[in-house]
Amino acid sequence: MYPDQIYTKLKSWAEQGLFQFRELLPLMSPVIGSGSWSPLERERRSPERRDAILLAHGARMVSDVLSTLLMRLAVGYRFVAADPKPVHEAGKAISKLLMELGKVQDVWLDIEYSEVRPA
Repeated sequence: MYPDQIYTKLKSWAEQGLFQFRELLPLMSPVIGSGSWSPLERERRSPERRDAILLAHGARMVSDVLSTLLMRLAVGYRFVAADPKPVHEAGKAISKLLMELGKVQDVWLDIEYSEVRPA
């Protein structure tokens, strides 16, 4: 049986009242700890939640690359003692883009944690 099938079977037994599902979580640790749990859990999400996390991760990857690029540009310009004005201009443009990418993460946070997130 695949971990997904095991999870489904155990959940159905729990729903029938045969046991408390949380009692089996320690027994599921090999599945959870093996790295296979996260992809399985993501596949069970609604399309809205899946799209939100996909976009949030993509935005984070782009923001990390842009932040690293800006840092490398600043170090490079300083190393060769060049005028830093182009780096400052690039920093302003990157900053605007990072603000937009932050909105994507806010959407994900609203979807994922709406019941516990302060208004």
